Amino acid sequence: MKFRTEISVPTPPFRIDHRDKITVLGSCFATHIGEWLRRHWWDVEINPFGNVYNPVSWRELLERSFENRPPGDDEVFLHNGQWKSLLLPSRFNTLKKREYLRQAARLFERVRLRLSQTDVLILTYGTAQVFRYATTGKVVVNCNKIPSELCRRDMLSIARLGEAISRSIDLLRKLNPEMRIILTLSPVRYLHDGLTANARSKARLLESILQQTNRYDRVFYFPAYEIFMDDLRDYRFYGPDLKQPGEQGINYTIEQFSGAFFSEQTRALCHRIAKLRASFLHRPIVLRSEREKREIHTRIKNFLIQHPYLLPDIEV
Repeated sequence: MKFRTEISVPTPPFRIDHRDKITVLGSCFATHIGEWLRRHWWDVEINPFGNVYNPVSWRELLERSFENRPPGDDEVFLHNGQWKSLLLPSRFNTLKKREYLRQAARLFERVRLRLSQTDVLILTYGTAQVFRYATTGKVVVNCNKIPSELCRRDMLSIARLGEAISRSIDLLRKLNPEMRIILTLSPVRYLHDGLTANARSKARLLESILQQTNRYDRVFYFPAYEIFMDDLRDYRFYGPDLKQPGEQGINYTIEQFSGAFFSEQTRALCHRIAKLRASFLHRPIVLRSEREKREIHTRIKNFLIQHPYLLPDIEV
């Protein structure tokens, strides 16, 4: 008897290994993938703009990064004693306008440089639901806690979503023609407007993503959303809020991801890294002797000499 519908991930047109420089953009689910890669010593950049969920906002951020157009003097405003813009989340807010502009300029330049050097981009879209600035009707990247009457909710059409995704891919390919791109749809449930709006949003996004992956070489759709909705299909794989994926679900999805994109050698290397990292971070009941500590450090250093392209997330 079968008690679940297992997802068979199609064979991707490319592989990923530790020599690849990876950038992860998108929703908080993208962050989970990026953090796993970082713990396994990839060179990975995770969401430099913070969590951004819809394709139109990503198109704008990419376009402005590549054209060197960070937030200008007329795009920042003082609110609750902090300088903000509708392009960046609150963690970038500052007390001084000049510092905000300088920080934003550095960020946009850093993103452009990083993407020009990226081998593999993982871009996770989360929702077709957006906020529009009431005065202009323009889609904002982040409302930044301004009064709710200044931002109104809207849902993007399949045509608008597809246009934004296509434009983003074209921009990325123009900057970096060899980049391999993985698109995913986040399994996070956005329930501000109810279950029906969430289902509608995901359906529009999925159709838009698949339309674009069929148009481009070396652009692949990884079915993270379907793994949660149809393979796992159980609230126990979500967190306590029943919206965010839980640890078990994330780990299972990453297993499917590694099975699709990693060779046997890469998976074996990940296993060795995990064991070395665990031995380094383990805090035994009986304190280690200095000799034991040196042995662990030496083992890791020798391993890094054999694999100089690794980027450890621990200091040895």
